[in-house]
Amino acid sequence: MKKYRWIFIVSAFLILAGILTVLILRYSKRQKTLPEIVKMAENPDEPVTKYGIPVDSFTIVYDTVKRGHTLSDLLTPYHVNLATIDKIGKMSTHSFRIDRINAGQPYAVFCKEDSASELVISYLVYENNGIDYTVYDFSDSVYIIKDKKPVEFVEHSVCGTINSSLWMALKNQNADPLLALEMADIYSWSIDFFGLKKGDTFKMIYETARVEGCDLFIEGIIAGYMKHAGEDFWAIPFERNGQMDFYELDGASLRKTFLKSPLRYNRISSRFTNSRMHPVLKYRRPHRAIDYSAPTGTPIRTIGDGVITLRKYGSGAGYYIKVKHNSVYTSVYMHMSRYGKYQVGQRVKQGDIIGYVGSTGLSTGPHLHFEVHKHGHQINPLTLESPPADPVPDNLIDEFNTVKVKWIERIEAIPCDTTTVS
Repeated sequence: MKKYRWIFIVSAFLILAGILTVLILRYSKRQKTLPEIVKMAENPDEPVTKYGIPVDSFTIVYDTVKRGHTLSDLLTPYHVNLATIDKIGKMSTHSFRIDRINAGQPYAVFCKEDSASELVISYLVYENNGIDYTVYDFSDSVYIIKDKKPVEFVEHSVCGTINSSLWMALKNQNADPLLALEMADIYSWSIDFFGLKKGDTFKMIYETARVEGCDLFIEGIIAGYMKHAGEDFWAIPFERNGQMDFYELDGASLRKTFLKSPLRYNRISSRFTNSRMHPVLKYRRPHRAIDYSAPTGTPIRTIGDGVITLRKYGSGAGYYIKVKHNSVYTSVYMHMSRYGKYQVGQRVKQGDIIGYVGSTGLSTGPHLHFEVHKHGHQINPLTLESPPADPVPDNLIDEFNTVKVKWIERIEAIPCDTTTVS
């Protein structure tokens, strides 16, 4: 009798060990194939919908794309067959490409458990960026939907004093330091942001784009004030002719305009492009400038007020000049036959003659190679935005003064005794 009892006990133990082994192997397999973060939709803190999908009956797996992974790597752990993945590939269009899956980008998998407790995919959502996302719908046939998260625009205000740099002053106030670039753009014609001084102060009202409670980027400055070198600089927003711009207290525009062309008589011989066959070197390379064909000796005029920072000869550029207009914009003029009267360090006014058309350097004929740089990057001079520099017209000055008072009151009310952004 004892013998049979021991046989029963050993058999039961072996059966139990076998069951445990199967469970461990299944758990181990799932751990190797699925992301670590698994979040159940039944969590009461979970919203009713996520990416527009009702979540109350799904298990949601959150993860980020690993380096070198493709869409196939994201889908195969959920038993999506290669034929289906190939079908998705054939659905790619110019606005949607499955190969644009970037490492570090978050994604979410909406799953249901089958009878074997395996997770079966219903949706894969890939976040293209902080706002745009792509939904792969496997619930019936395969569908691909591109959508956007709701964006909320939130107003903030900040006040600060510069001790070392504007960047640090903003950071000390818990404001995004990139706000400095927005400020430089608005005040680019009034203040040299490379010449800001200790003790300069600022007050700004600005707007951010907020998604799911997080501020993604600065949408723009709404209104502002700076005190630089003892002088007041206001930025009062006012709309005229359907365009919003910034003005000083007397109604003068904060912005100045550029000349449309540095030559009065010209024709364009080569446009701004990322691939052009060089006429001398005979291979393709970017041509991020405008070439104006004109007779030798045609006067070249600076497109705006500024300071000449370079006047020299380059093997490719020939005789050329660089004019710094402000902390944002710089213009460059190449292949001159000779210079005008202005030297390095001298200020020039819009329309001043700084040189004459020639064919020096790598050139096949007389022309002007003309570049415009914004924040150090070359931009197309023909698409350079040039807002109206005219002051508020007399027939709108009363309306402007009413608006001005409102913004002055709001800016002056910004507190400066805190270390946080309101």
